[in-house]
Amino acid sequence: MKKIFTVEAIQKSPICVNSGVIENDGVNMTIVKRNGIPYIPGSSLKGKVRYNFSRIVGDKGSHKEKAFCSCPVCLVFGGAGNNQSRIFFDDLVPDERSSGNVGIRYGVAIDRYTKTSNDKFLYTREVAEDFVFKGDISLYYDDKMCHSKKPGCFVYENELLLSIKMIEAIGGGNSSGFGFVELKVREKEVI
Repeated sequence: MKKIFTVEAIQKSPICVNSGVIENDGVNMTIVKRNGIPYIPGSSLKGKVRYNFSRIVGDKGSHKEKAFCSCPVCLVFGGAGNNQSRIFFDDLVPDERSSGNVGIRYGVAIDRYTKTSNDKFLYTREVAEDFVFKGDISLYYDDKMCHSKKPGCFVYENELLLSIKMIEAIGGGNSSGFGFVELKVREKEVI
């Protein structure tokens, strides 16, 4: 069976998911873009969801040492021993209704010991502003992962949805006020 959820990320502050590329226009930290349009990589979302999910289900981290593991985290997200992921995250792309733009923010590096600004450490950060990002999460499961015989059931669905809703920030610069979002998730279809 396959269950698809739609995720909507509503920005509360500018987002900076760093691409790791320095562009010719002098921007030190650029955001990830496809064809000039910012997006949130599905892998960024998946990492945060996996972390939250592992805390909710009480994972102790011992699954990493085993060849094959059937703990809830490995069952859903995959793990060692050719334990494939059953959940796939699309990139979150701007909703056609959002009227966002890409802006530049300036910052000064602060020396953490002297608590003063460092000389010659003015930097620039590219940010996405006023976007609503949307994407899908596809979950594949079988009868072993159902708690009842009704179609569309999934034993860890409540925990998975909670782990998505718990995300408050995406990307870098959270201590500077960047990346805060509100995530909404809804079931799209069951196949």
